[in-house]
Amino acid sequence: MWSLPLAFRGALYPLGRLTFERIAPAPDGADFPPLPPGTCAIGTHIPDTGPLDPQACDASFAQARDFLAHHFADRPAAFICHSWLLDPQLAEYLPAESNLVRFQRRFTLKPNQFERNHNEILQYVFGQQNQGPDVPEDVLTELPQDTTCQRAYVTHLRSGRHWYGRTGWAPL
Repeated sequence: MWSLPLAFRGALYPLGRLTFERIAPAPDGADFPPLPPGTCAIGTHIPDTGPLDPQACDASFAQARDFLAHHFADRPAAFICHSWLLDPQLAEYLPAESNLVRFQRRFTLKPNQFERNHNEILQYVFGQQNQGPDVPEDVLTELPQDTTCQRAYVTHLRSGRHWYGRTGWAPL
């Protein structure tokens, strides 16, 4: 799992529903969004532990603000999140007031940044692995379609479209 090295270093902080990490400014100043001197970003991770209840997320963000401001010298300036859950195409399949769509609306997406992300969704939504850039039809045929997310994933790929990992930021 991608987060294990961060967890072993003690760099991940589970605070309520979400997990966070301190992200130092890039040495070349190419941060998204640009970070003022003396600040850092708060990386936001979404563990697979249940629904993204808005009140639980609000509480997690508040805890992260306080925790990182208390434990690190540089001030937190923004929340950053990179996830397939930020792909705005999901909103085409989900109700506007779903927890996931409401979570997406917290973030401003980095423009022109798209990373094809079929395999991560396959892993998190279905618990299956795929090694190639595309998901073969025989794999799609075998996938359960019990939830809205599962049906959206299969329908979207069968229509010839792609899912993307997106990066977004949210103000503190």
